[in-house]
Order: sequence, then structure tokens, then C-alpha cells
Amino acid sequence: MRRLGFLMLVPVFFLLSLAATGGEKLKQPAKKKIVLPTTALTTVELKDGTTVVCELTLAHTLTIRTPDLGSVTLKFDLVRFVDFEGPMARVSTHALETFYGTIETELIRGRLPATGKEVALRRAGLRRIVFPEALRELVLP
Repeated sequence: MRRLGFLMLVPVFFLLSLAATGGEKLKQPAKKKIVLPTTALTTVELKDGTTVVCELTLAHTLTIRTPDLGSVTLKFDLVRFVDFEGPMARVSTHALETFYGTIETELIRGRLPATGKEVALRRAGLRRIVFPEALRELVLP
């Protein structure tokens, strides 16, 4: 009986812990949800030398036809840089992938924040588009 006497203390400690919390379970602090933006302010350089800031919707897509992979469609939230100049266009992503080929997307719709005007950017008039760095979720161990 002496050897099993310490097992009698386990229920006592359990009851004391419940008494300290008022009989309720401890609540974990609520995790903050990160709200990702739906638009991005991009720098757009046109072939005539004009540089504007344009607000583009990140849900829109860009399609590039590559010689080896065929047609690749990327959402704007994945794209970091688009270069329309040269014999082959170049699309770079935030994952550090680079695609070379022909841009198939003819029209990119956006808004100029300075004037509030909706614009339709034609592929033939674009030199490059630079997107801001993507937000990344910080995960702590």
C-alpha cells in the first residue's frame, strides 16, 4: 500500500489545478489572421519611356508560351518581374523561377492611383512591369 500511496496524490493535484482555473479550461490566445492584399502597386514602364505606378489586381493572370513547357499561366501574386523587350519575353516569379517565351496575354487592366483612371495596357506598348515583394507569413517554431 505504501508503494501505491503516491497515486492518491494525482487526483488531488488535478483538483487543485481545476480550482486554480475556476473549473474552466485555459483558453489559447487567438491567432491573428494575416489579410493578404488583393491589389498591388506596380511600376510599369512603357516603350515610349513613360513610367507610371499602376494598381493591378493580383487575381489576374499572365500567360507565357515557352518553347519547352508550352503555355504557362501565372497569377500576378506569383509574378515579380515581366520584361517584354527582346526577342523573347522574360517572366520572373517570387519563387525565383524564370520563364522565357512569348507573352500571350494581350491586355492588362489596371488603375492609375494618381488619377483614379482605369487603364488597359496593351502588350505591344509595354517594356517592363515590376511587382513589389510578396508578403510572406512568418512561422515561428
